[in-house]
Amino acid sequence: MKLLATILSILILNASSAFGWTVELQQSATVSSLNIKLADVCSNDIPEEYADIILAGNGAPGNKTCISRQQILRKLVFANASAKVRFTGNDYCTVTSAGSQISENKLQKVLIKELSKLLPGKKPGAPESSIELVGKLPEVTISSGWNLTLDTSRTLTPGRNLVRVRLNSGQQNTRFTVTVTCHIWGETASINSLTHEGQLIEPHMVSWSWSDLSETDKAIAIGRESVIGMVAAKRLTEGLTIREPDLNAVPLVRQGEPVEMKIERSGIAVSATGVARRDGALNQIVPVRSDIDGRIVSGRVIGPGLVAWRR
Repeated sequence: MKLLATILSILILNASSAFGWTVELQQSATVSSLNIKLADVCSNDIPEEYADIILAGNGAPGNKTCISRQQILRKLVFANASAKVRFTGNDYCTVTSAGSQISENKLQKVLIKELSKLLPGKKPGAPESSIELVGKLPEVTISSGWNLTLDTSRTLTPGRNLVRVRLNSGQQNTRFTVTVTCHIWGETASINSLTHEGQLIEPHMVSWSWSDLSETDKAIAIGRESVIGMVAAKRLTEGLTIREPDLNAVPLVRQGEPVEMKIERSGIAVSATGVARRDGALNQIVPVRSDIDGRIVSGRVIGPGLVAWRR
């Protein structure tokens, strides 16, 4: 009997040595990681260097994936790990994903919180700004905790914005783009009474209201600084909402009036005089007839009756 047992032991050792290592495929398995690995489907211990070979990607929670011996062998061949391997156990292993899917409401809540950090500062007295997500958010499956970051720090503008999003869960990184509408409020003005072309716009001449800039004509003048102190570019009727083309900046240089022309080169400032050929507001370019030789030169308005000579 002892001799027979010894012979059997030798045969088993020789068989083990001949095959090298064994994949004993179990009938079913459950995984919570993002990928199905070789160790997940084996009921026996396998060499550590082969345990993390990825057999398939993980699906949605509750999804079942069938892993066959042939599929495993192909992966082992690709990984140069198929030498002296043998298969025992089942022909297939059914793997169930135990991950979880982030609820759309939860994802939306966190996303709006992050996007709200990019809204511009609220003007005193204005309604609260808000974020509206456009379209359906993607379905994201995770196996652990998660956090969300935005791929931009740029301040959002009124109306539609496209924002790249990165969702991190362990070693999983999911990227997607969301379309958001930003409801940001600004002050718009309407004329209280008939205003004539060239008339200076003063505070008592207009009434103010808050407007959602995502729904406002892009040409509407926004903010008191863009209206008060300007002059009417045309006749404005009572009740009209003021648009930017309806206004001109107050001229600092008047057509036909003398101006001082300044030029600075190599640290040396030179002045000359001339006559403006056109009205001009701050930073506008106007033609000027030089008193030196009567030539027409260009000058940028830099102050009342003052231009920087462009030579």
